[in-house]
Formats: sequence, structure tokens, C-alpha cells
Amino acid sequence: MSQNPLVSIMTANSKTGSACLHELYTKYSNSVRIRGVFRSHDKSSIYATKYPNIEIVTGCDATQVETLSKAFHLADYALIVTPLDPARGMKNDSDLTISMINAAVENGVKYIIIVTSFTVHYPEKMSLLASRDIPSEDHLRKLGEKQKIKWTILRPGFFMDNTLPAVQKSIKTGILKIPDYSTSYVSTKDIGKSAAACLASQNIRQHDKQCYEICGPEILNGEKMAKIVEKVSNRQIIFQSLSKEEMSAFMSKEAFQTFEYVIDENVSLPHYDHVKVLTNEWTTYEEYLKDNLEHN
Repeated sequence: MSQNPLVSIMTANSKTGSACLHELYTKYSNSVRIRGVFRSHDKSSIYATKYPNIEIVTGCDATQVETLSKAFHLADYALIVTPLDPARGMKNDSDLTISMINAAVENGVKYIIIVTSFTVHYPEKMSLLASRDIPSEDHLRKLGEKQKIKWTILRPGFFMDNTLPAVQKSIKTGILKIPDYSTSYVSTKDIGKSAAACLASQNIRQHDKQCYEICGPEILNGEKMAKIVEKVSNRQIIFQSLSKEEMSAFMSKEAFQTFEYVIDENVSLPHYDHVKVLTNEWTTYEEYLKDNLEHN
């Protein structure tokens, strides 16, 4: 009797990796076996306790290629999340992702999902973020053309998580200060759920060579977000737009370049329902805040 496919998630403690692991464990555990891959034992311990039936592999670091083989040994499928380390910077992120992809292929993984970003559609105007994803997307496609693997790319938009500090501050001050821009902020849980739906599919071929644009369900601007924060927190909240100077003071140069372009050029990003189609769920901003706000 054949075993269910083994899914390797690297790294499993990233927000997307963690959400995918949780979804696979709670919803699809009869369809797949799960391996959580971590850089250290310390990062893995809470997962070993919370998800007692998964396989745990530690000591895997994308900056050390020799440690990657055990992350994918005997795995059938893999979710690979582009590593993010503010201290290291983003310059070598695509190289690290490609190293993980190569290690997966060398170990016989048949289906790979990577998480990149919507910025790949704007390689010149959003070059600082797009450059960390375009090379790994291209590499994955070339492997697919050589029939080495099947692949799926998830491209999330702006994250709900990135608004949370401003929301928490607004509950104390009554002023929500965020960029004055309309877009569909997405929950990282929905990215992980989308990955899980693909990895647990009974027909992987339907997801092969697919790029899914991972958006939130609502187009939100600052005014609408302030009203939602007001509703959830039961406090009076007004919206105040951040100036460019204020944004550049706390944003990374990569994030600032992206926001500066979409605001200055009034770019309207396309809106897709791929999350809903894949998962039959879709997290609203109100639901996200109810799950994540710590009421003082």
C-alpha cells in the first residue's frame, strides 16, 4: 500500500510556512505526511509540541548549502518560502531560494511551491523587491521545462501583518497613520492555506505551471481601514495619511520604493479571487484584526 506524499515545509516557522503546516495538519492530515524544516531546535520545539505527529528536521540553513539535503530527503512535495532576514538584507535572497529549489530537486522532490510577490509584475519600478523573486521564478520554470519538476508560484500582495503596528498605535492615539493607498491587503494565513490546498490536492497537475495571485477580498483605503479598526476596537479612530518623509523614516528602502511608485503613479493593482477558488475561504480585514489585535 502506497504512503501519502511527504510534504517538506521550509522554513516551517515563517508566517506562511507555519500557516501552511497548520492547515495541512488540521484539514489535510489524511492526505499528506508533513515535515517541518527549521534552522534550529529552539525554533522547532513549539511545533513538535503543538503538532505531535509531524516529522521535525532541524539544522537546515539556506546560507549553508551543505545543510539542505536533509530538509528534502525522501520528500515528495515542498513549500519553499523565500527567506527574509533584515539583518542580512535582501541582496542574496534569490540565490538562497534557488539553493533550496536545487536541493529539493536533487533529492527527488516532484512538486515545488514557492512564495514570491506581486512585485515581479513591475521589474523596473519595484526593482528592489522584484529582484529577489524574479530569478527564482525563472529558475523554477526552466526546471519545469526540462520536466524535472511540477511547480506552482504564489504571489501575495501587500500584507495585513504590516499594518498591525500602526493599528495597535491608533487604538492608543485615535489616529491611524498609514499610506494613502487603496489595495487588497492579504492575510499570511491565506497564503499558507492556498499553499496547503495545492499540496494536498488529489490532482497536482491542475496546479502545475500555475501562478496564483494572492489577494485579500476587499479593496481598502485608509478611511475604510480606520472604520474597521474603530468597529473592532470600539474606539474612535480617524485616518491620517503618512507623508513620504514619514514612510521613508521607518520603511525599508525596498518597501519604500514600492509604496512611492504605487502612490505617485496612482497604480491600481489587479484584484484576483485565487484564494477563494483554492481554499473556499477568504480572510477579511475585520476577521484578521479580531484574530490579531491585543486589546489593552
